[in-house]
Amino acid sequence: MDIKRYIATHDNFLLSFLKFFLYKIKNKYYHVNEIIEKTEIIENGMVKVTLKEGIVMYGNPSKLPAEIQFTERIKFGEKSKLTKIIDVNKYYFMYEGLSELFAERVHFQYFAPKAGDCVVDCGANVGFFTVQAAKMIGENGRLIAIEPDTDNHKLLLKNIEANGLKNVKVVNAGVWSKKDVLTFNVGIHPGEHSFVLHDDIIHQEGIRKIEIPVDTLDNILANEGVTKVDFVKMDIEGAETEAIKGMNGVLAQDGVKWVVEAGHLVDGEMTFHKVEAYMKEKGYRNLSTDGLLEGRFMR
Repeated sequence: MDIKRYIATHDNFLLSFLKFFLYKIKNKYYHVNEIIEKTEIIENGMVKVTLKEGIVMYGNPSKLPAEIQFTERIKFGEKSKLTKIIDVNKYYFMYEGLSELFAERVHFQYFAPKAGDCVVDCGANVGFFTVQAAKMIGENGRLIAIEPDTDNHKLLLKNIEANGLKNVKVVNAGVWSKKDVLTFNVGIHPGEHSFVLHDDIIHQEGIRKIEIPVDTLDNILANEGVTKVDFVKMDIEGAETEAIKGMNGVLAQDGVKWVVEAGHLVDGEMTFHKVEAYMKEKGYRNLSTDGLLEGRFMR
């Protein structure tokens, strides 16, 4: 069981102390609240969050109630520090995205895109990384955002338009080791869909299966006329170990910075270990030293 869920769902003296510390004193949603200017519920229950830096992000309500580790943060938190957080039960995915990608800026802790860069977002989801990176690279930069899921793709386009971004090209497909059409597993949570049955999705009920075109990153970039890449972010829910086999052209380029999230169990093996070994084989070193199942790679 996930440690955060264990703490939220169990009670004893030590866990009560941890809950007080995590939810009352060191509640990560406090930092999210601080970066938000305004939160609104608009048509069809969609949430619109305007950040103090001017970025606008739209999100859909969850199809299922949030798990307890998300709702407990609001239940035990200081209400005066959570005034901009509306209904975590419905919009937890938005607040988790804002926490990790905007407040903690996890993708930019070791390096970040700069003006004029060419950036690739593999697994763009609704655009948390895409929007930030597109603003960093400016009008002379270029960003290729790749997202296979239909609902995420629509919301990604909406978030790009809402922020007036003209330097982003969206590709509605999956990244894989070869050109093909594959079964895409659409889970009950918006960030868990995948072409492989990983640990977070394999036991879920109500998974939808749809056919989605896939291609290698090298082919996708060639189709878009991209010959040089500066920054790649990849978070594709367990499919990283297969997709990275189709990235040898990009891997061979000099100066590419990689941010890879690969923390899923697939066929009993953690995907990160395979990804890290493959990257090292190609001459990259992992700058991350925190022991998490994610890598920040450079040559």
